[in-house]
Amino acid sequence: MVVNGEPVELLLGLRNVGDSPIRLAGLSGRFTQPSNYDHTHRNITRMPYYGEILAGEETTVMYRFATDVEPGEIGLAVDFEIANDQNQFFQVSAFRGNLKVAEPVVHFDFQIVFVYVALLGLLAGTGLLVKQAFFGGAKKVGKQNIRRGSSGDLSSGNEKTKAAADASSKGYDASWIPQQHLQNRKRK
Repeated sequence: MVVNGEPVELLLGLRNVGDSPIRLAGLSGRFTQPSNYDHTHRNITRMPYYGEILAGEETTVMYRFATDVEPGEIGLAVDFEIANDQNQFFQVSAFRGNLKVAEPVVHFDFQIVFVYVALLGLLAGTGLLVKQAFFGGAKKVGKQNIRRGSSGDLSSGNEKTKAAADASSKGYDASWIPQQHLQNRKRK
């Protein structure tokens, strides 16, 4: 079983059964369909290798690659690239087989945590906006007592004094507001 993203080492053996030395030029691999090794799914790492194998000798070579495919079963084909003493190049099959590919087990993923924190912040901000918009955002200031005349009502004194007293209790300058607008507010 092979885990996606993790390096895989494949130990391959090569024996020279000929009468002359051969030169190993490299190794190349490809992912194939599990049932048909001639149908290439994706080429993978090509490793150059510089070594000579004398007649009757054998050698082992380490082939390293990493998988980045969908989980499931996939074929693997690895070939030796060899050259004879006349500098003619040949590809010889080194490995044909199926691999089971699995996803890596992740116990803690920072990207998922960041997404959840961002969504929680967005939800809290939306909740705060809804609360302020529909359930009373800014608090209303209560009416303040206005200094009343001797009879206890606002009818004593002239209208400008009453308007100024009313405006000063509200916290704004009402001298520029037309009188008829101020009288309409008092009736309400």
